[in-house]
Amino acid sequence: MKYLLMFLFVTSSVHAMDINEFFASDAAQSICDDSMEFSSTSRREVLKQVKQFDQSIYFVFNHNSHSELRVFDLKARGEYTVKVDQNIVDIEKSGDQLYVLTKNYLEIRESYLGLLKKRIRTLPQNYPMQRHGHATGLVVKNNKAYISHGEMGAVIYDLDKEVFENIFFPSLEQPHPEHRSSMTDIAFDGSFFYFSFDNITNGQNDRAFEGVMIYDLNQRQVVKTIPVKQTMEAYSDPSLTIDGEDLYVTNWFLNFRHNIKKLMSTRTRYMLPDQRIWKYPEGKIVGKGFIKNSTLYGCYFNHRNNQLKSDSFKLK
Repeated sequence: MKYLLMFLFVTSSVHAMDINEFFASDAAQSICDDSMEFSSTSRREVLKQVKQFDQSIYFVFNHNSHSELRVFDLKARGEYTVKVDQNIVDIEKSGDQLYVLTKNYLEIRESYLGLLKKRIRTLPQNYPMQRHGHATGLVVKNNKAYISHGEMGAVIYDLDKEVFENIFFPSLEQPHPEHRSSMTDIAFDGSFFYFSFDNITNGQNDRAFEGVMIYDLNQRQVVKTIPVKQTMEAYSDPSLTIDGEDLYVTNWFLNFRHNIKKLMSTRTRYMLPDQRIWKYPEGKIVGKGFIKNSTLYGCYFNHRNNQLKSDSFKLK
């Protein structure tokens, strides 16, 4: 794979920026200005997501011909760019390694400059690729990669031994035997994994399972499966974020906040949010922002004046 690495320090300082200072800065605004592409007849989001690891903010851009990570180092107050030749699905950082997930591969890169060290298939060679079977989310823990993989289910890959430890699709209760759901994301908190699911069965009166599954890593068993109340709302390629005591389900530009203790309660039958967040002062969130300390950071688009703005929004 050919990749291009560009490194640019724009300034230096004796102290690191904090997150709020950065998202109010010209440096963040410069990145957000590129989060959408405009033509005379259309506009397109190219910013997929924003994440923070340690003292760096990662902006994931997916263009037609390539993808790129634009990384801002809060400590050095500088930006560098890592280009990748496939669309980026998710990223994680563990130790001195940066893990870049594409639809079919997991790339292991040097964390500081993003130099490619190794590329691994996310499924064994003998696994047939399904339409909805590409990788969708990533967690790296204890030298293992846990990958949500669409209708293929969950993949556990041992990074030390370089072997697939397990590939499984948890049992879901469906309205009809032919219904299918796709695992769209994965999140981890304590000893529990959270899997999100979307319906991929079209042309039916009843929708397939949409919701969240909680999986105990230590016991290797499903703790709870919680559907959405389909008469009230639907999921569309949902993704997950855990922030303190809350699980956020990002559904298009919507963010649904759920208290984790309530989800674990036997009284909870459906994914009914404690809070539905969809309106932001600066406009619609572009891609998926990142949530920290109940604050949503990212790039916002105001369709009334076609303005993009880097900003933060307190969720609760």
